[in-house]
Amino acid sequence: MPRVKDCLRNPANLQAAMGYYRALFDPARFGLPTATGEQDSIWGRPIPQLTLYLHGTRDGCIALDAEAAQAVLAYLGPGSKVEQIEGVGHFMLVERPSEINSKILQFLGKGS
Repeated sequence: MPRVKDCLRNPANLQAAMGYYRALFDPARFGLPTATGEQDSIWGRPIPQLTLYLHGTRDGCIALDAEAAQAVLAYLGPGSKVEQIEGVGHFMLVERPSEINSKILQFLGKGS
C-alpha cells in the first residue's frame, strides 16, 4: 500500500487513476437505462474460454459475496473455476504473490 500511495501523490497520477473510475461511473448517467444497456453490452457477454476467476474476500473496490461469486460461473466457459481468496483485497498479486501464482499455475496444469 505504501507504494500505491507514493504513486498517487503526484497530482497528475491521481487524476489519471480517478479519471478511469469517473469514466466508468459517470454520476449523470449511472443507473439510467441507456448507461445500464451499454454496460450490459460490454460486460454481459459470456467468455467461452476456460477461465480462472479469483476474487479477494476483502476487495474494497468490487464487492462480491460467495453467492455472487458463484454466479460469475454462468458467464465463463465450461470447466471454469471461481474461487474467493480469504483475507485478500483488490491487489491479490501484490498481497500474496506466491499463493496467487501457485493457484494460476495449478489451473494451467503446471502446478503440483
